Amino acid sequence: MDALPLVLFGSCAATRLELGFALLTAAVETPVFWLCGYRRAFQCLCFAGVNVATNLLLNECLADQAGLGHYEEAVALGEAAVLACEFALCRYFVPGGALKLAGTVLAANLASFLAGIVLFW
Repeated sequence: MDALPLVLFGSCAATRLELGFALLTAAVETPVFWLCGYRRAFQCLCFAGVNVATNLLLNECLADQAGLGHYEEAVALGEAAVLACEFALCRYFVPGGALKLAGTVLAANLASFLAGIVLFW
């Protein structure tokens, strides 16, 4: 799409396409969060915001990794870091049990992974 930055994170810039993918990911994962019992608007907004931020940061890091080899390993490590980051940030904003939240974050990320397979392959 166009190369004009839409959102700036430090020295990273997200294009409209990248932001669209981040919002699509949040649109898939936030309902899973809601279905797992986190139904307050503040909780869902926090989860969606954390989700968009981690998605943009992961994609920026992966873009830097492209062409350097070991891309699959970088994706796996990046996704693990995203899970840990989303859990830690949501744990700060969303009260409740840690085990339930960890399972919810994992389920939401698996849902978006499966949605990505369906949409893009």
